[in-house]
Amino acid sequence: MIGVPYNPNNCIFIASQALNADQFNQSVPDAGNITTHNLLFDVVNSSLIWVDTKTNLIVFEIEGSTGSSGWLFNGNIVGSLKSIGTLDNFDFPISANGLEVARFAPAPIGSLFSGDGRFFLGQTATDNGSNAGAQSSCTRPNRAQWRFNQYGANNAGGGITTFKSRSLIIGAPITPAIPANNVQVGDIIQGSTGIGLTDNGGGVGLVPIAYTQRVIVTQNANGSVACDWEVSLCPLGGTTNSLRKAFGFTSEGIQKCLETANAMAGLVILDAAGQFVVPNTNVKASTKFMLTVQDGGPAPTGNVYQSARVNNTSFTIKSNAGVADAGVQVYYQLYEPIV
Repeated sequence: MIGVPYNPNNCIFIASQALNADQFNQSVPDAGNITTHNLLFDVVNSSLIWVDTKTNLIVFEIEGSTGSSGWLFNGNIVGSLKSIGTLDNFDFPISANGLEVARFAPAPIGSLFSGDGRFFLGQTATDNGSNAGAQSSCTRPNRAQWRFNQYGANNAGGGITTFKSRSLIIGAPITPAIPANNVQVGDIIQGSTGIGLTDNGGGVGLVPIAYTQRVIVTQNANGSVACDWEVSLCPLGGTTNSLRKAFGFTSEGIQKCLETANAMAGLVILDAAGQFVVPNTNVKASTKFMLTVQDGGPAPTGNVYQSARVNNTSFTIKSNAGVADAGVQVYYQLYEPIV
């Protein structure tokens, strides 16, 4: 490494500009004679080095074709930006105790995003069917996780921060502002996804999405970004990737519920008998109901209540005023205890 002292214990003397061969010996001072440089072979780094005999510093180095990159143990003086890695289409693995523990890999050949790199920690023999930029894989329980540790006498905590910009340039400055780079309504600025291995029943393995959590932009104005939060789940009996939004909150803290068939919420209109049978296959013996009368119909004259249920089939909403409450609109929500 140019600019650092050479190690005489790792070198073989080849030639010198000196008339005095003792100049290869560091214990013999160079007392102003004509010796200026020695040519040595560094057996550790497999390189030829040119050493200033007055300072014992390496002033020039020629690396061998099978030699090291010039990076030294315990640190390097680089003088300018340097890098380590591969220059052709091969991964860059890292080993410890004779085993590969991590790997940096380029984007697959033919990828539209050839400049993208990928990082694998743990089991690195496969990309697990994903183009994710960073993956941690292990068979040990709880090992394939990311943990962030925060210490110190402060109120900060470990966490995850994400950033979204519509700029086509990675690392583009945010000032001066370019409106086209701002996030837009509908953009996802943070999310998480859960997937699990299954098959189609015909011998074909599948890795469908089972869960997503998303923070979605609803407004970008006045120097702030307002967002809704939503959770989507694969329902019972769903097909591959048949996610549906199940629950969420608006930026104002208002709850959002699924109001489709067999969902947790909905609106009904009491029939001519002052009741309504709600089909819902998710009704169980443990299900609790909350009912509220809504505007848009006549005011009730009696009390509206949940009067009956058939597990896995339906439940009944009824008014004790009977026909007098025909047309009353009732909103319902279902709840299950956490066990």
